[in-house]
Amino acid sequence: DRILIARVTPAFVSKCLTVGYDFSYARENDSADHFQPGAQPNAAKQRFSCTFRCDVHGKGAARTFWVHKDICRFHGDETRVAATQNTTPVCVNDRIEVAVNLFNAQGMVDIPGVQWKPVSSVPVQPRECPIEEELFDWYDLDSFQAQSVERLQIPDFFAPQLQHEVTDYAGLDVAVSRTRLRASQPGVVPQADRILGSRFEVQPAHSPIILPLKRVGLQHDRFTKIQLREGDQLLLYISQGGKMT
Repeated sequence: DRILIARVTPAFVSKCLTVGYDFSYARENDSADHFQPGAQPNAAKQRFSCTFRCDVHGKGAARTFWVHKDICRFHGDETRVAATQNTTPVCVNDRIEVAVNLFNAQGMVDIPGVQWKPVSSVPVQPRECPIEEELFDWYDLDSFQAQSVERLQIPDFFAPQLQHEVTDYAGLDVAVSRTRLRASQPGVVPQADRILGSRFEVQPAHSPIILPLKRVGLQHDRFTKIQLREGDQLLLYISQGGKMT
């Protein structure tokens, strides 16, 4: 990837900003899904689209960001990395990273043929983890443990950088915990890499931070450090359980 870094300006405060580009492949792998072995050299190339979104907030505003870690037994070991929020919340004066892919398993991108789309925006909407759509009744640990066969614990693993505030539980066959953490002290979060599969770092309250934008449609994109500011809120969801048959 070629990484473009841009500074967020006040022009799009309280807007969901969409940026993206169209591209085609200059040279394709013969194993690519769309490879056409009989295509003529001058034939029109199929074009593809890559899109990024972010919610823009005022300078230094406290952000809310969700993360979902799925450790259900029926998934095996392929979900070591937690899924993060698809639309990244950013603040004015922060820096965002937009990754332009140059080469992948499908082939070599036709770089001169990359065409940027006009920037578009809509009003910011509330962002919830999709798991909230499936669960409605949340309980504290003592009330939920009495009706669950899973061994549960409060995921207070990230102090002092991330301060635990509250944890609720919901679910039937799969137990889901929802933990609210508050970024409270600058520094690298030491347990995040081992538990969540991603590196987290807390920056001072008024410091601009660098935020990689995720490609729309991907659960996991670039494995880079995720920066928070003092005062930011992190909602951590952990799914566990699931019977093996």
